[in-house]
Formats: sequence, C-alpha cells, structure tokens
Amino acid sequence: MSTLTAVAVIGATASLSSWPGAEAAPEPPDRPPVQMTVAADEVHVHKYGDRVLLNLGGYLVAGNDDFQVLTTRSSYYTQPQSVIKVGDQVNTLPDELGGFGPLTDFVHITLRDADHRLVVDETRDYCLNVRGVRARPNAPDTSVWPYGCRFDNPWTVGQLQGVTRGWGVPVRGGAVKGLKLGTYTAKVSVAAPWRQEIGIKAPAAVATVTVHVVEGEMCRGCRSDGRAQDRTLRPRSHEPRGAGAAPPPGTPLPDLRALPSWGIELSRSGEWLRFAANVWNAGPSNLVVDGFRDSPNQDLMRAYQYFYSADGEPSGHARVGTMEWDDRDGHAHWHFTDFARYRLVRVVEGEPENVFRSKKQAFCLAATDAIDMTLPGADFRPWNTDLHTACGDYTSYGVREVLQVGHGDTYYQYQPGQSFRVDNVPDGRYFVEVTANPQAGKPGSLYESKYANNTSYRKIKLDTKHNGDRTVKVFPKGLIDHN
Repeated sequence: MSTLTAVAVIGATASLSSWPGAEAAPEPPDRPPVQMTVAADEVHVHKYGDRVLLNLGGYLVAGNDDFQVLTTRSSYYTQPQSVIKVGDQVNTLPDELGGFGPLTDFVHITLRDADHRLVVDETRDYCLNVRGVRARPNAPDTSVWPYGCRFDNPWTVGQLQGVTRGWGVPVRGGAVKGLKLGTYTAKVSVAAPWRQEIGIKAPAAVATVTVHVVEGEMCRGCRSDGRAQDRTLRPRSHEPRGAGAAPPPGTPLPDLRALPSWGIELSRSGEWLRFAANVWNAGPSNLVVDGFRDSPNQDLMRAYQYFYSADGEPSGHARVGTMEWDDRDGHAHWHFTDFARYRLVRVVEGEPENVFRSKKQAFCLAATDAIDMTLPGADFRPWNTDLHTACGDYTSYGVREVLQVGHGDTYYQYQPGQSFRVDNVPDGRYFVEVTANPQAGKPGSLYESKYANNTSYRKIKLDTKHNGDRTVKVFPKGLIDHN
C-alpha cells in the first residue's frame, strides 16, 4: 500500500484546455503527484502495410513537486531497491515493480472499435527520462534528469528517473498489427499497481482520445534531424606555470573505483582471454585532466589534474603525467597514461600473483556508463559520452578529459596484447584484476579521496576439454552472475 500522502485529484480530459495548469484553468491548490493527459481530443495515426504506430499524444505530467523514482543497490550481495519520491514523501516499491531500467508495466493502453470491442490491450514498460515539455507556464525553465533508462552495465549501483514539476513527458504506444482503417477509442493510463503505489485515482490516471486510423503516405520533404554541435571539451587556454602542488586538506577530490570485469570470453582460437573493464568516479568531485603540447608537432602532452572547491570554483592543479597521441586505426585521439591496469592473477598464500598483464596503458577518459546517478553532485547529462567528444584529434593544441561524478569509462579488451594470452596458462582458477590509478600515492599519480577501493577481482576457471578446446567459467560476484 502506498505511503505517499493522498492529494486532491483533478480530472483528466482530452483537450488542450484541460492540460494541467493551462492558462485557461485556475491554479488548483493541490495536484496529484502525476496526471495522465493527452495533447488533443482526436489524433490520426497512419497505417503502413499491416502496421500502425500508436502515437496517441499521451503525456505524464508531474504535479506540484518533482516525481522521482530512485533505484539503489547497497552491495552486489543485495537486490536493488526502488522508491518513489514526491516532495518529502517516499514510498518503497514492491520487488515486482522495482529494479534498474524502465518502470515495469507502467503504462496501460486499450483500443476499442466502433462496436466497443477490445482490439488492443497492452501494458508497457516506461522510461521517465525522455525529452519532455513544459506543461504549465510557471514550471521550471529546464528539466534536469538524465536521458534514457539504459541498463547496459551489470554493476550499476544507482539509477534516477524523474519528471520535473509542471513538465510533461510523452507516453507512446507501440506498433500494432491487424488494425483496420476506421475510428477507435483509446485509453492511455497509469497501470493499476502503479496507481496504488503513487497514490492517484482513475480520473488522474486515465486519459481518453479518439483515434482515426488512416492510410499512410510516403514522406516527401520531411525535416531531417539537425547535426549535433561539436561539444569537444576544451582545456584551459594556457598551460599553467609550474608543476602545481597537492590539493590542501579538505579539498573535494574524485574517488576512482574499479568495477568487477564482465564480458569475459575466450577468442575462437582459445589463445586470448577477452574482457570488459570499467573505472568509475564516486565523487564528490569530477576528475578533470588537461593536456598541453609543449610545441607544435609533438605527440606528447603534459597532463595536469585540476581541483575545485565545494562550490565548484577552481582551487589548484598538479602535474599528473602525460597524454600521448595514438594514431592507430580505430583510435586517432589523445590517451591519458596510467589511468588503469589489467592483470590476470592467481592467489598464492593469500596474495595476488601476476600471470599476465595487459599491455593497455593509455586511456581516453569518457563518461560511457552511468553507474550511480543518486550520488550528490552526479552529472545527469555529461557531454563527453564517446571518444569523439572527449579526446581531441591531432590538430588539438590542448585537450580536456573528464570523468564526472557517478559515471564510469568502459574499455573492451578484445585486441591481442590488450587481452590476456592464456594458451600456455595451466588449467585452474584465476582472477581478472582491474586497478584504477595503479600508481596511486606515487609522484605524478592522480589525486583521490581514497585508494582502498581501487582494485576489483572477478573469479574465473580455465579448463581444457578432451579434444583440446579451452573453456572459461565466470563465477558470480554476489548476486550478479552476468557476464
């Protein structure tokens, strides 16, 4: 049963005049936490062949407070837990509705024909983090939530979805087959289990729209999407004078953590062990490293780590190694050295003993994976999410590479030399070791708030079949057996 405080509910109708908070309607003293509405009383959807895309113009609009769903995992030995947060009210979701990724079975869509026969009845997962619009004139100027609900990284520990107060996010139906041309009545609603958890009743949870299914026409003169701006991060305009100094006590610093490896597999020949690895920043400060060329045509940059006060103002810098130009196919960008180290190890008398060390030594820092968006200071919308935006090219006079709070950088070690050579490694149990900032504590290494969490291990077993083929078994880490 929901513990969210029940509030007065306003009716949902299917006209623009009833859009929540429209200027034609008086401002109600209270609103439901969310309300389902539609942008028009009637919509026309097109049929192409046997398929119809049910774009019904539905919107989920937040009330007087932001509507949030937070999912966290306290450790890899516990199940994730999801809560709804509206203002000061918090409600823990049952396991069948919670978890990472889109909200499970959140939207319910029905379609009835002119004879009131039910022809579509579907329940769909729903992601709150889609591009929305202001639904009321007094709504905040911008919406700040992350984009998307992708759950690609098995080691995610915190996810945040939300709808800003006074904003609406689109609710789209899927493609359906077998609909005849004609007129239908559609209902777009928050599914019943979610209504109970949120604390809303049917008038606010359901919107109705008349749907005309018509023949689709070929698109002529359609607008194309504009090209994205170049958002390559820029370094400071000039290299700082001197090597700088360690940050003073109390300066917020990044906290680099290594996630357990995954995607572990043998090459077809059985000669190489491939894997994926991620180092992420648990904050409270972003990791910011600028590189500067000493002179034109050099393939090396001096690298400096920049420090920031609690209010985000620059507070100092220190020399932290180099960035090197990598002109190999598929790279062609600047790499920061000594960011991570990968080893295949075995345990001897309680200590890891090196079996094979990956030759991967330089890295382009990019926020490829959102690991924990519930952290204070987490950057919900980083721009440097791929190598093209983060690492510059040969014409770059300087480069800024950043790993924001809450984000990690994944590398897939599939190339010989970067992966582990195991054709001569005896059968047995080993560990894939991932270490962030491997030179930690030494001169020129990155500055962090703590170093004890810099290394992770994933247990594996190498074996050989009777026919000589090698196999690898990957052991679970806590409750996570994803590989």
